[in-house]
Amino acid sequence: MTYRTTKIVKWCKPQECENSVWEKAFSEFESRKEAVKKMKTRLREFPIAGKIEKNSMILDLFCGTGHMSEALKRLGYKNTVGLDMSLSLLKKNNHSKKLVCGNATQMRFRARSFKAIFIQGGLHHLPKAKADTFKVFRECRRILEKGGYIFVTEPYEDFFLKTVHYILEKSPWLPARLKHLKTMIREEETTYFSWLKEAHEILKGPFYGFKTLKNQIRWGKISLVFRRI
Repeated sequence: MTYRTTKIVKWCKPQECENSVWEKAFSEFESRKEAVKKMKTRLREFPIAGKIEKNSMILDLFCGTGHMSEALKRLGYKNTVGLDMSLSLLKKNNHSKKLVCGNATQMRFRARSFKAIFIQGGLHHLPKAKADTFKVFRECRRILEKGGYIFVTEPYEDFFLKTVHYILEKSPWLPARLKHLKTMIREEETTYFSWLKEAHEILKGPFYGFKTLKNQIRWGKISLVFRRI
């Protein structure tokens, strides 16, 4: 696949997401078509219709290769900014209008410059799960318009995910997809399990300045929608 050359604004020193082994496993875990389809499904489940105008400024936070940005673009949302610390992942993002290599806990966007922020699997990579998540939300509140939204999906250790972990640990044979998942979990082990341990306490809030509109746990994921008040 050929990626277009897009100027990436650098706000910080680039840093791999965990490491190159994780990034390789991530790229092979599912096809881009599968990933974008998954994001479109999440958008329908949130849902965003009637909440966000098509010309709204949207931030795809921890955007990686831009799966959410692509899903939004296909639904007619073209003013999407992607932010991630991994330069190698950003270079594969063809669908954000602007790309920023930056730290989500210290963003340089102007106050109230976005209508919506999407966080799809980025919080569990933060070095300090609880402290850094609150820093991210503090920044999100600053850069969101009043009445703006944050849409979050992160791993959550329900019965389904515990079963997946057991299979990954005990099974003598795994299909390719589960092998890639096992590799990703191994490479992000410290932050991943720290997140799972504290996720309930972190996400039950309340987050100052936000109202929780949705809190749903299923299939090893927690999906949340917050509105800035």
